[in-house]
Amino acid sequence: MPHVAPSDGTASLIGVGIAVLANAMVSLALNVQRSGPRTDKGFLKSKLWLLGFFVMVAGEVGNFIAYGFAPPSVVAPLGVVALIANVFLAPVIVREPFRKKDLIGVGIAIVGGATVVYASRQRDVKLTPSEFVAAISRPLFIIYAVSCAVSMSILAYFSRTKTGDRFVIVDLSLCAIAGAFTVLSAKALSSFLNLIFLDSFKYSITYAVILTLALSAFLQLNYLQKSLQRFESRVVIPAQFTTFSLSTIVGSAILYRDFEGVGLPSLVNFVLGCLICAGGVYLLTRDSPDGPTTSMSPDSSADSLATDSAPASQRTPSFSSVSSQPLPRSTQALAIPDVRAGSSRRRRKLYFQPILRVILGDLLNLAAVLPLLSPSYNPVSLPISTFPMTEPHPRELTEGDYIGALDSLTHGPDEEPKELDIHTPAEHGESRVKHKWLQHFIPGIEKMASEYHVGNFVLTRGDSPVKIWESMPIYVRVGMQLLYHGREQERVLGYSKVDALLEEQSIKQGRAFDSPTNALAHIQSFIKTYSINLSELLEPDPAKYDTFNKFFYRALKAGARPIYEPENPKVVSSAADCRLMVFESVDKAKEIWIKGRNFTLASLLDDPEVAAQFENGPLAVLRLAPGDYHRYHSPVKGKVGASKSIDGTYFTVNPVCVNEDIDVFTRNKRDVTLIHAEAGAGQSLPVAFVQVGAMLVGSIVRTADKDKEVERGGEVGYFAYGGSTIITAFPPGTVTWDTDLVRNSSNKMETVVRVGERIGTFV
Repeated sequence: MPHVAPSDGTASLIGVGIAVLANAMVSLALNVQRSGPRTDKGFLKSKLWLLGFFVMVAGEVGNFIAYGFAPPSVVAPLGVVALIANVFLAPVIVREPFRKKDLIGVGIAIVGGATVVYASRQRDVKLTPSEFVAAISRPLFIIYAVSCAVSMSILAYFSRTKTGDRFVIVDLSLCAIAGAFTVLSAKALSSFLNLIFLDSFKYSITYAVILTLALSAFLQLNYLQKSLQRFESRVVIPAQFTTFSLSTIVGSAILYRDFEGVGLPSLVNFVLGCLICAGGVYLLTRDSPDGPTTSMSPDSSADSLATDSAPASQRTPSFSSVSSQPLPRSTQALAIPDVRAGSSRRRRKLYFQPILRVILGDLLNLAAVLPLLSPSYNPVSLPISTFPMTEPHPRELTEGDYIGALDSLTHGPDEEPKELDIHTPAEHGESRVKHKWLQHFIPGIEKMASEYHVGNFVLTRGDSPVKIWESMPIYVRVGMQLLYHGREQERVLGYSKVDALLEEQSIKQGRAFDSPTNALAHIQSFIKTYSINLSELLEPDPAKYDTFNKFFYRALKAGARPIYEPENPKVVSSAADCRLMVFESVDKAKEIWIKGRNFTLASLLDDPEVAAQFENGPLAVLRLAPGDYHRYHSPVKGKVGASKSIDGTYFTVNPVCVNEDIDVFTRNKRDVTLIHAEAGAGQSLPVAFVQVGAMLVGSIVRTADKDKEVERGGEVGYFAYGGSTIITAFPPGTVTWDTDLVRNSSNKMETVVRVGERIGTFV
């Protein structure tokens, strides 16, 4: 059951008192800092600036603590106290003029704040981590969270257009929605620490809350600063205070049920109090028609608190270069970098939008896996055989995981989840009866997560495949978005300097991994990260590898990758441990998967005459992830023919790049080998075997020379460190792919396969 503060309202009033004191301390801190050095270089040496800094930290900690005692819907509007305090502190500390009209604004703000406190519910609900998971798993909150994510994505689009330049509400709505999640997360974390202190960190949800707190605060400050660059502070601050307060109140009402049991008169008074506060804020931040505007100047009047004395959730960094005189909208670019300028817009597209996509993608995917964060969740144990690549990674999410999560929610923490076979949620009785909304909701979330490249969903083999979630570290995802996802990125990737940089970094990383320095530490970290199965290695002792790269292209024991029907010449096998896509033709591949504008077999093979043999024939794309076994093998029995190396760049081969209009495979460094396959019945067919390097791939090494006879599954070469891809092309009408692979590929889903598995047959 939720923990409820005493009904006499003592705890809630304590929270109000802490919030009032904390916001006053924030105002004091910023005024103390402003009384110090006026130069950018001298502030760190100033005792006054440092004193202000520590007082501000204490104030923000106080605001955080306040959420542990009072509802967010009460604490958030009390940010007006910082503005009130500034009216009295600024004249004393920084000798700003005291304006009589400020007294009116102070009086109105005090009345509004008192009304909010009086009308609020005099008790506060605190949730433990497990109770918080239950709260955010309610359909109403999930609908609210997804609605916020969708609204933010739409508003973010309009923020980049002229609409954002015309209407202040666009950026401020983004700021308000993000601010609500900042407050809700702060409240959750404060409650966890208040109830169970350090035991909070035994729960996965605590880390999710901290991540949400940080990301939402970043978004909030970014859009507040953006709105202040576009509009005057006298417009922005009152509107921001109002939208932020309303957004926080709605979010808290849904998550913490702040208004349950509150009568209509109290509810009306609460809303009225918030509006009165907004009116007070407007008066305090409104400049006189004939007076100087002082919203950001070091020598400003009380209006400077538009940025300086607002609480952390409503504050933006000041710009010391802003003039102390009011500027017409048309000349604001002289004082603040104009976000509408072409170069600035390109910078936003290049740097901020990719990060926003990653954050939105994380929020979308988090909604689908929230049940898995429950401390009472005990995932279904799966046999090793269902994971063809390696042992199950502890972070891989399968259909079985979803079912286990549903069971956990249904049966409660005291019951042990049942052992279940792998099947879809729709086939599970509990899913059908009690979680119909979830079984329809998850596929949509998965689709959006894939589109935002949060990670990759891949499937296992068979008629009833297991879905595996392959996550990527956030720094990897941000890097990929910055480099590859979007029109601006495509233009940047056309620059020779970018190609040179990628090549330089790949070579540099390759040299580092060829060095014995810290090799064992790198290897052990790699084993842990990717759950490498040491028992199948020819040399299972990590200490025996003197460089990281030697472990990366490690050899396996004989029989570790059994070859399907090795004597059957009709079988086509997987050439690598990989994520596989198969297509009946190049045209089909371009329609479904490879989006590079100039992708053709002629450009891939760098030889139009050779490519003519395979034109519009069957094609397989085998993507190797960093944790995979990186030696590659012949998919057919035959004789190695001519080979050549083609210089190129080092783009990633991850779907985030392959699915964009970037010519990855035809621009990357690659080796092309022809294999003359024995296709049965005395038939000999050419097979194009293309090894494509990728970002951080130091080298492609062939171990099978020309004219060497190779068995199907025989080693052909290996990749040094990094992801990589193999593309195999066959003459038209010669190969039929296995039906499960065709089905998965048609659905734009990669299939996990291992060396030697059958993937098709010669016709």
